[in-house]
Amino acid sequence: MLLIDELYRKGKVTFDFAKWDELLKNKALTSIQISKVINEFTNIKDEGKIEIEFNNICTEMGLKSLQTKKLKRSFDRYKRQRISNTSTLQKDTTHFFTDNIDKAINNGVTEMTVLIEKIFNSASDKIKKQFPTKDEFSTALICEYIMMN
Repeated sequence: MLLIDELYRKGKVTFDFAKWDELLKNKALTSIQISKVINEFTNIKDEGKIEIEFNNICTEMGLKSLQTKKLKRSFDRYKRQRISNTSTLQKDTTHFFTDNIDKAINNGVTEMTVLIEKIFNSASDKIKKQFPTKDEFSTALICEYIMMN
């Protein structure tokens, strides 16, 4: 809908196709403009910032390169699912993570490994059942943490 609004804002004239360069300059939306519109009206962070934050967390956790790569695959899978899935289960999961992250931080938790352990231990079976391994749970938590800041 946002892109349609932006296209309508640009307007259209059907007889200006003979002036293609001018048309592109004045009427077209570039991929950069599309990205700006999407980022402006959504809650999704810039991919570069997400990548940096993820790497910083992995470094803080003392993970080796292969461990980081494995977690990154899981992280990317969860992030795609989080963005594309609007089910109530996904919303409940996001809500569970963000609430518990806030509570833990407000109660003085300062290390990611401690945060993961604390929230994993408090998670219901309904939440845990979505994640086949603790690493998958951890990357979901990391993703929610990064997306909420």
